[in-house]
Amino acid sequence: MRLTFSLIAVALLAGPAVAQRQPRQQQPPLIANKSVQEELKLDEAQVKKATDAVKALGEKQREEMGKLSDEERRGEKGRDLRRKFAEETTAELSKVLKPEQQTRLKQIQFQQSINRALAGGGGRRGGGAGGMQRAFYEIPAVAEAMKFTDDQKEKLKTLNEENKKKIEEARKDAGDDRAKAREATQKVVKETQESIQKVLSSEQKKKWEELSGKPFTLRVERPRTDL
Repeated sequence: MRLTFSLIAVALLAGPAVAQRQPRQQQPPLIANKSVQEELKLDEAQVKKATDAVKALGEKQREEMGKLSDEERRGEKGRDLRRKFAEETTAELSKVLKPEQQTRLKQIQFQQSINRALAGGGGRRGGGAGGMQRAFYEIPAVAEAMKFTDDQKEKLKTLNEENKKKIEEARKDAGDDRAKAREATQKVVKETQESIQKVLSSEQKKKWEELSGKPFTLRVERPRTDL
């Protein structure tokens, strides 16, 4: 569970941690999203404390990452720095969120990590600034919890590649219609997730359900400049 919550911390800092030389579109911290706050039933004081803490740590991480070269950010130094801030973020959030809120936040992050990996085109090995994300079954928290067998890994790899091709085709068909592309991507991701469940054992399905909780739809919001 500690490993899973650390994954949340990394995601909470993901926006500020974007490399400076080749910046990608910055995303607001997960805890700053209104729909997440509503789902967690955070009061005003919790919202302020949580977002202030994540903002401060995000700024520190961005500053420290900015001192590294692109190669260092992609390598061990970058990974160590992200782990350090993940642990600090975990500690800070544990002072603000109630146990049940922490549990639900972990579930939301688990869902988002899977959706993000699949919607990104299937996930590809790599990392760092402008790097390519890993496949959903390679996400440390997922792999550690599920303990996939070699046979399952092969089946999931095949599903992952099929997912990637379907999304590429769907986005190509959508052309410049972003709404159509988004809808088509969501449809493919949903179908892939259903196929994933068929690969899991009964015990793994229970574990997956425990980690993901009830389905949650994240409302996309424009980044706020005051966080």
